[in-house]
Amino acid sequence: MSDIRTGLTDEECQEIHEMNMLGMHAYWSIGLIANALAYAWRPFHPGKAGNRLEDHAPDYVRSALTSVQEQASSVTAAVQQSPIFG
Repeated sequence: MSDIRTGLTDEECQEIHEMNMLGMHAYWSIGLIANALAYAWRPFHPGKAGNRLEDHAPDYVRSALTSVQEQASSVTAAVQQSPIFG
């Protein structure tokens, strides 16, 4: 017998519920695996030594960070020498 509110039979409702639960379990499983991989790569709660990107990053990321830091310091120096901001 179909429900007046939805127009679905009990079997159809159970089938939709099963698919919904399957999707929820897949979503949670993917999230759990993603968090486990992220934790293995870089723990969420670092020890006393800290957890800086510079310590764990590949060489190309370190060189990019160094380049950005150098550019930022040169811009800061130029702004400080400017008559407007000096």
